[in-house]
Amino acid sequence: MTTSENQQQFKPRPFGRHYLIDKLAVGGMAEVFRAVFFGHSGFEMHLVLKRILPDLSARSNFVKMFVSEAKIYVELRHQNIVQIYDFGQFNNTFFIAMEAVEGKDLRQLLLSLYSQEHPEDAPKDLLPLSLALYIVHELSKGLNYAHNRSNREGMPLGVVH
Repeated sequence: MTTSENQQQFKPRPFGRHYLIDKLAVGGMAEVFRAVFFGHSGFEMHLVLKRILPDLSARSNFVKMFVSEAKIYVELRHQNIVQIYDFGQFNNTFFIAMEAVEGKDLRQLLLSLYSQEHPEDAPKDLLPLSLALYIVHELSKGLNYAHNRSNREGMPLGVVH
């Protein structure tokens, strides 16, 4: 589903102390929104809100997995891993509120590069090697941190991605 399709189908609305602005994605277990958190005295913070799919909210095994995910996320503090700001429940639906990272995602970047005109007989190197290596290096740093992270008791979190 493209962003323009999302905007045509999704109507912004309140969700507890958050306001859902746009639906970004839907997966097998949850949906992800661009949102705003409203606090005291006009305080507002833009973030991303992930909430368990409504039809899965009543299934205890899915709720346990979602809660477990939130507990693991909150243990991870690294520049290449988004930060968790809140975890809660509203209208019997669990959610995780997390840092919104500005910029294009890799999929958007690749689609943009692919759509540019290339001579038919020229090789289609979509991403300069130096940029590809930088992305993989930064991704690897975050994954290495997550895979080797232990909880407060010194036990490995067991993160596998």
